[in-house]
Amino acid sequence: MRDLAVVPKRWRDRGFSTLEIIVAITILGVLLAAVGPQFVNSQRASNRAKLIGQAKGVLQGQLDAMRALPFRVAPAAGDYLDVLDTYYRNTTTAAAAPVCGPVDAPNKPLASWTGYVPAASSARCGYEPAGAFYRYVIAPGTSSLPANFAIVLNTQFVSATTPSAVLAPVATYNSQIAGRDRSPVQQVGVTATAMYSDHGAWKPVTVYTQIAAQTPAVPQIKLAAGATAVQVGSAAAGGAEALTMTGGQMELTGSVFNTSEAKASLTSMSAASSTAGRQSGAALAVSAPYTNIVNLNAGQGDLVSGCSSICWGASVLTPFVLSADNGLPRAGVAGIPGLINPVQTLLPDNVTRDGFRFRTGSVTLPGLSQELVTLDATPPVGELLTDLVPSLVGGLYQCAPSLTGPLSHVTASGYLNSTDETAATGPLSVDACGAAGTNVIRVLPTATAPDGLIRLTVRSSARCQVSGAAHTPSATADYRAEVEYWKWTPSILFLGIPLLGTGVGQYVSAGVITPATATDPLAAVNPALVPVSDTNNLGDYLESWAGLTSAGVQKSVTGRIASLAVPAVVTLQTKPVRGAGDPASAVSLAVGTANCYAEDNR
Repeated sequence: MRDLAVVPKRWRDRGFSTLEIIVAITILGVLLAAVGPQFVNSQRASNRAKLIGQAKGVLQGQLDAMRALPFRVAPAAGDYLDVLDTYYRNTTTAAAAPVCGPVDAPNKPLASWTGYVPAASSARCGYEPAGAFYRYVIAPGTSSLPANFAIVLNTQFVSATTPSAVLAPVATYNSQIAGRDRSPVQQVGVTATAMYSDHGAWKPVTVYTQIAAQTPAVPQIKLAAGATAVQVGSAAAGGAEALTMTGGQMELTGSVFNTSEAKASLTSMSAASSTAGRQSGAALAVSAPYTNIVNLNAGQGDLVSGCSSICWGASVLTPFVLSADNGLPRAGVAGIPGLINPVQTLLPDNVTRDGFRFRTGSVTLPGLSQELVTLDATPPVGELLTDLVPSLVGGLYQCAPSLTGPLSHVTASGYLNSTDETAATGPLSVDACGAAGTNVIRVLPTATAPDGLIRLTVRSSARCQVSGAAHTPSATADYRAEVEYWKWTPSILFLGIPLLGTGVGQYVSAGVITPATATDPLAAVNPALVPVSDTNNLGDYLESWAGLTSAGVQKSVTGRIASLAVPAVVTLQTKPVRGAGDPASAVSLAVGTANCYAEDNR
C-alpha cells in the first residue's frame, strides 16, 4: 500500500467525485423508499391512537356526568334535574332525520338529529343500536366539547334480564308531565359514540354501558328550615323590564349521611331586574364550621342608583353559630343547653332611609304616587303604634329569642338543632324552625290615603321536631296577619249625592288571620263596594287578595319525619297601575312564608 504521506496534496484535497455523490444519493433514495412509508404510517397510527384515546376520555366524562344525575325526579321539582330530562325526554321524533354516511367514515352529527327513534324506524346510523331509543346529539364546540369532537348518545329502556331486552315507552311518555313521566323500567342502556375529526374525516368510537336507579342512602338526620318575609313583583313600562324584590330570606339545611354537614343561605334584602341585574343587602352563604361574633352590616341599597325603582335601608345579619360536630348539625345554636341566638336577617331601624320602596316608573291609576309598595317606621298618616307593636312582640312569633338583634322592620329567622342521647336537655332529638315577620307594609299610597289603600302586618313560623327515644314527630305552625283597607265616607250629601272633596277616610279592619282561621276574611270584602275617594272604589285598584286558611297549611307527621309548609299568609295582586293596556304593570305581593323539615333515623 502506498504511504499516504507520499500522496500528492492536490489528490487529498479534491473531495468526492460526481460518481461517488450519485452512488450515495441512490443508496439514500433506496433506503428512504423502504423506510419512509413505515415512518408515515407510524406517525398516522400514533396520531389516530391519540385521537381515539381522547375520544374515549370524552365519552367517559360524559357517562360519568350521566351517572351522577338522579335517575328520576318528579316534574314538579323542575327541569333538567335527572337522567331522563335530557337523555330520554319524550317520544317526539327528531326535527331532522340523520344523514349518516358510511359506518367507518360517518357524517358529522347535528343537534337537530336529537329526538325519539321508534323501534321500527330506519332513521338510524350504523353505529346506533336496534330497538327504540332516544338520540341526544352534542354537536362540536358545544357543552365544553372541542370543535373536533362530537357525541351521540342513544339511550334505551332495558330490562333487568340477561340478556337485557330493549323496551319502548308508552306513546304518551314525557319526562316533563306528571303522570306521564314514569319509565317502563328503572334501568337504561346507553350506546355512546364519540366522533373525532381526523384530516377532515369523521371517525367513530362507540362504547356501551347501563345506568340503573339507585336507592338513596337513608339519612341518619335531615333538617331544613326556611322563611321569606315579603316578595313583590311587577314590570316597568310595556313589560320590557321585570322587577322583583325579596325581603328577609333564609334557608338552613343540615344532614348526616356518610358525613355531617350544616349550611346557611341568608339574604336580608335583594332586588332584581331583567335588564339591570341583581343587587343585595347583607347576604351570606356558608357551611359549617362557621362562627361570627359581630353583626354583618350592609348600608343602604338600590337596584338602580338614586332609588328610582327599588331601594332599601341598612341591613344586618346577626351573630350565629353553624356546626356539624359529632354528627350533630346545628345552626343558630350557641352552646348546650339552650338556643342562645337564632340565625337572623334584619332590616333594622335607621335614622335616614327605613324599610323599603318599590316603584315601577310612571303610573296612570288616579291618585297613585310613584311608590307602589313601601315599609317605613314613621307613616305619613296613621297610627305609629301599629308600627312599633310588631317590633316589640314579633319575637313571640319567631323561633327563638335573640340576644343581639335590634328591632327590625323585616325579619327572617330560624335555627337547626340536634342532640344525642346524653344531652342534658332534649336528649336524642332534632328540631328545625323557620320564621318571617314584617312591620306595616303599605300598598298603593294615594293622594287621599298616603299611608296606603291597604296596610298589612304579618308574622309566621313553622317548627318541626322529632323527639326522644320513641322518635315522636310533631309540627307546629303559628302566624298572624292584620289587614286594613282605606274606606272613604262622604261627610256632606246634597240630594243624596256626596259633594266632591267633603268626605273623610279611615282604616277598616278586613280581618285578622291566625291558625284558627278556617274561612278567609278577605273573601268577605268586595273591593268594588268599598269607596276610597269621591270618585273611585277599592276595586279600581285591587284585582284580588287572599288570606291563608287552616286548610292551606301543608303538614305531615308520620313515622320519624315531621314537615310543615306555611304558604304566604297574605297574597294580593293590584290592577295594572298603568291601565289595562299594560297588564304586566300589575303588582303582586306575597308576605309571610315559612317551612321546616325534621327527620331522625338514628
